[in-house]
Amino acid sequence: MNLECAIKSWLADELGCGSDMVRLVEKRDNVLSTTFLFETQGRHAKIFVKHFGEAYAGLYAKEARGVLSANGVGEIGGVRVPKPIARNDGLRCIAIEYVKGQSLYNWMRNNIICVLFFGKSMLISNMLYDLGKWTRQCHDIGMHCGLMDGAVSDRRGIIGHYIDKASRQYEALYYNGVINLHSANDFKSWLNRVASSLGDDEYGFCFTHGDLCLSNCMVTPDESLVVIDFANSGLGHWLDDVMRLKIELEVCSSLIVGFGKGCARLIRSFEEGYGVSDRMQQHMHDDLLSFFLVRNILINLSSLVSFAGKQNFVGRGDSIFLRKAYKKIMDTLLRRAL
Repeated sequence: MNLECAIKSWLADELGCGSDMVRLVEKRDNVLSTTFLFETQGRHAKIFVKHFGEAYAGLYAKEARGVLSANGVGEIGGVRVPKPIARNDGLRCIAIEYVKGQSLYNWMRNNIICVLFFGKSMLISNMLYDLGKWTRQCHDIGMHCGLMDGAVSDRRGIIGHYIDKASRQYEALYYNGVINLHSANDFKSWLNRVASSLGDDEYGFCFTHGDLCLSNCMVTPDESLVVIDFANSGLGHWLDDVMRLKIELEVCSSLIVGFGKGCARLIRSFEEGYGVSDRMQQHMHDDLLSFFLVRNILINLSSLVSFAGKQNFVGRGDSIFLRKAYKKIMDTLLRRAL
C-alpha cells in the first residue's frame, strides 16, 4: 500500500467512515515533509495532513507535540492554532483542521489600499498585539505541562546548536562574498563570548514556536489569526521567536510600499502584547539581544542566497530587484547589530 492509500485508510478509520468517503484534493512535496489535503463527508469537511519522512521523524514529533501543546494555550483575542484531529506515529503523520486563508504578509500586501485608506491599519495592530499575547502564553505553557523537564541540561545543547549554526552560516556567507563586515574568525570569537551570556540566562529558555514568521500566521476570511507549522517547536530562548517576528516586520514594511512609516507601531503592538519591556528588565544582557538579532538575520540571508525552498518574502519567482532590495535590508540590519 502506498503512502497516500495508507493515510487515506487511516483517516477513514479515525473518522469512522469508509475509504470512499475520503477524497484527496491536493498533494504538495517539499524538502522536509509531504502535505495532503483531504475532503470528507463527515464532521470535518477538509483535513490537512502533514507527513514527515523517516529522516525527519524528530521533526514529526516536534510538530505533533507543538500543535498539541499550543492548543493548551487556547484562543487569545483573535489568535489560535489549528485543532488537532489525529496523529499516527507509525506513519509519522499529524492530521489537523484545514485553515482557509492567506499568510499575514500576503494579506497585508493584497490589502494595502484598505490598510492605508480604510482604517485597517488598526486591525493589523490589534492582530499583532493579540499575537504578542498568544506568543507569551505559548512561551509560558512549557512551565506547566512537563515540557521543561530536564531543561537545564538540555539548555547547553540548544546553545551549542545556536552557536554552531550561526558560525557555519556566517562563514559560508563571508567566503561567498555575501557579507564582508568581520572575518569569520572574528565573528566566531564574538559568538563564543556571547555563549557565556546565554549559558547564564536560565530564565530565558522556554517552549518556543521555533519559526514565528509572518508566513506562519494565517489570516482567515473572518480576519482572525491562526498560527501554523510547529515542526521546529520545543525548547528554545524566548528572544528567538520575538526577534524573528521583529525582523520580518521590518523587512515587510520596507518591501511593501506604504508600510514603512507604520513599522515601529506594528512592532510596538506585538511587543506590548507580549510584555517585552517587562521581561527584558529581568536577567537580560545586551549581548543576548544582539545575538538573536544576528542569528535570525543570518537565517534569512542564508535562505535567500541558497534558495533552499520558498522564501517568506522573496522566492524563485520574484524579480532580481526585489531580491536585491531584500538583501540590502538584511545587510543594514546586520551592520546595526554588529
